[in-house]
Amino acid sequence: LQFGLPVALGCDGSCSSDGQDMLEVLKLATFLPTLHSPDYRDWPSPRQIALQLAARNGYKALGINAGAILPGMEADFALWDLTSLALLPHTDPLSLLIQGSRCISGTPLDSLYVRGIQVVDKGQPLGFTLAELRSSLLHAYASEQYRDSLRVTDPSNTGPFAAACENEYRAAMNLDKEEDYEEETKVIFYPPSGRVLYDAKITL
Repeated sequence: LQFGLPVALGCDGSCSSDGQDMLEVLKLATFLPTLHSPDYRDWPSPRQIALQLAARNGYKALGINAGAILPGMEADFALWDLTSLALLPHTDPLSLLIQGSRCISGTPLDSLYVRGIQVVDKGQPLGFTLAELRSSLLHAYASEQYRDSLRVTDPSNTGPFAAACENEYRAAMNLDKEEDYEEETKVIFYPPSGRVLYDAKITL
């Protein structure tokens, strides 16, 4: 930020995170700079975090013309209940929304629009009921099928492809010494010049 580089914020996917909560992302982005400098003047404000890094820069990073309420932009916006306990007392609503707690008082989200279409009304999603969603999730997976279960992640239980992926992961994370890997099961990446994304070549 101090060099004027565009910084965008976003959530990780569900394969590596159990929740995609942008407000939690904004909260972490607000607090983490305090570890770098004790001077509060160096800390980004909640307003800068939410409106610039998350909204404008987030959409810009995805190539979407949104992130601000202006003519010609996609109508993606949220309306918040300023009478919610999470946003009281009335000091700085945006700061309270980002840095406050929603565990007890619940979400202060009132309405949400995506490209002009309302998808949340009075805090409730439209198009389905929470009871239906809760029921489907309760029966989606047995506990032993959870991704963090060794029954799922242990390569000895899932075949050679998972073993090769495990090998690649441990090498990428530098978890084992180089000599611990068999040459025929190593995963070698060949990123083309000038590209960030590339296909992984996995040798089984």
